[in-house]
Amino acid sequence: MKNSNSVKLIDGVFEAADAKEILLSLINFKINFHQRRIFSLEERFGTIEEASLKRIEELKKAKEQILEWTNEAEAAGQQLIINSHAMIEVVENSQKEVAMEEAEVSVA
Repeated sequence: MKNSNSVKLIDGVFEAADAKEILLSLINFKINFHQRRIFSLEERFGTIEEASLKRIEELKKAKEQILEWTNEAEAAGQQLIINSHAMIEVVENSQKEVAMEEAEVSVA
C-alpha cells in the first residue's frame, strides 16, 4: 500500500436542494460520529473527549454556512459544483499521536 492515497468523494454539479442534502448528510454523520465517541469514552473511561467536542462545534458552524449557501442558491434557482477529496495517509503506530496532533492543528 502506498503511504498516501486520495479518494474522490463528491464530484459533480447539483441542484441546490440536492447539494444541501448531500452536504448536510455528511456533516450530520460526522457530528453523530463524534457524539457517539464522546458517549463511549465517558461510559467506558469517565473521560471527556475534548477534540471531539471541539470538532462538533466546528461542524455545527460549517453546517450553518452550508445551509446559508444552499438556501441562497436554491432561492436564486442556481446549481452548485461540489468537489471533495479525502487524503488518506498511512502512519506507523508510534507516529499515530503525532499525526493526530498535526491533524487537529490543520482542522483549526
